[in-house]
Amino acid sequence: MKLCYSLTIVAMIVGLYRSSVEAQTNENLNFGANDNALQQIELRSGILYHYPYYTTKGHPFLIMAEPVWGRITIKDSTYYHIPLRYDIFNQQLIATVQYTDDQVREIVIPMHRLNAFEIEGKRFEIKNIANAEPTIYEICNTGKTQCIIHWWKSRNIIQNFGETGYEFSPQQKTMYLLRGGKQTRFTNNRNFASTFNNDKKAAIKKYLRQWKINVKKADSNTLGLTMINLNKEFGL
Repeated sequence: MKLCYSLTIVAMIVGLYRSSVEAQTNENLNFGANDNALQQIELRSGILYHYPYYTTKGHPFLIMAEPVWGRITIKDSTYYHIPLRYDIFNQQLIATVQYTDDQVREIVIPMHRLNAFEIEGKRFEIKNIANAEPTIYEICNTGKTQCIIHWWKSRNIIQNFGETGYEFSPQQKTMYLLRGGKQTRFTNNRNFASTFNNDKKAAIKKYLRQWKINVKKADSNTLGLTMINLNKEFGL
């Protein structure tokens, strides 16, 4: 759901809740009388976000420029129903925070504090794979072998009637299989299947053909379901 920038503190407080199924993740919050979860995030982070791209066509965010409701896990605490934007150009998660009754600001959640977040039905985790820099990945499935996706955009120079400007590219994705801490990139059905042991390659290719799955064009849900079935059927 798209959110209006003129969010009020009433909507923010009413919208904030603890899931009855996952309430145990919030047992350690212990807010004071005048605190709420959004203020806790502000206190833990406190980095103001300033949008610098007013003269650039497009936007740097995943899916849409407007905030959407989501959840954040910071250290051992999970916060629900918070307006979020994921800047995939700068690789930053931005939360909308109510500072006063009539003042809303956006803050950047520091990567070293951030564990995971969920927006638009997608789950993202911060992973440090093979001692690389911490990176945000969409997690398509659970299991021994996971499909993970890194989303990104570039900012390109454009020429318009002799004047130079900038525009953001469409959102791009880099797809990987993650097994035993090893990350392997894939771009199509052939190199997807080639990442597996020789005794499974032919069967996996057959599975993809049978179900008409093109991993290059597949969305996150399709990739996740594919991996769940492959993990189950072939013991990946």
